[in-house]
Amino acid sequence: MDSSVPCILVPFSFSEYSFQAGRIAFYWAEKMNATLLFLHVTTEKELAPLELQVDKVKEQYINEIDSKKLPDISFEFHLKQGVIEEEIKRYDKKLHPILVIMGTRDKKQKQLDLIGSVTAEVMEQIKTPVLAIPNEIFLKPLEHIKEIAFATSLGKNYLLNYDKGMQFFKQYTGNIHLLHVIETDEIENKEAYDIKQQKMQDLLNKARLAYPNATISAKFIEPTQSRARELNFYAETNQTDLIVVKKSNRMWLLNKLLFASTAQNLVFHAETALLVI
Repeated sequence: MDSSVPCILVPFSFSEYSFQAGRIAFYWAEKMNATLLFLHVTTEKELAPLELQVDKVKEQYINEIDSKKLPDISFEFHLKQGVIEEEIKRYDKKLHPILVIMGTRDKKQKQLDLIGSVTAEVMEQIKTPVLAIPNEIFLKPLEHIKEIAFATSLGKNYLLNYDKGMQFFKQYTGNIHLLHVIETDEIENKEAYDIKQQKMQDLLNKARLAYPNATISAKFIEPTQSRARELNFYAETNQTDLIVVKKSNRMWLLNKLLFASTAQNLVFHAETALLVI
């Protein structure tokens, strides 16, 4: 693979949700002028049967490209032995992809967390942005995403982090909703609340200058339940296509989104894609 061309890494498991994520990756690669590298990791010693599966998947993607169902993007499949999380980290360090795209399990698989244990670990351990796509949705191509919810803690470097988070949406013309779930101490402390309001206004002004063709709004959410539930409820009721979470939000948000089914009995309905920057 040409190292001078941007690359999107797509961990692949031969599942339907993984195949669907691969389809979406073609559209994102087209808009980002990137190539695709599909990675399947196995603990099996014999690779020959899996090589036949890889050939079938490649053939299906090629057929969809030939029939114009997918954009014509250069792609490769790598088949490796090992532990999937470790191999993804190794490829991330080696290739420096611009994005990792991962399909996630069906929400009916209640014995596992809803985002997926592998996806959760990958998000926590690599610096590359990760796009997690639930099995039950088809995330639209970038130009057709109309509703983005950008969750912000309004903490340190919040303006810089916003720029990082929106790098994938240049020339964006849809709706961007800046969301902050208020902490209890912020509600009770007027000075802290006023500071957060000013920060949100600064972020709103910056966003409107950077994205003049987008419609941008800001909203404080006073929680009646957990932050994750509030964001999930907002996404569902506002037909949100994508939730964007900055790195600085990982500690307070990801644990709730990724492990809610076991830790807090939170039903994250897997109807909204999650981009973790």
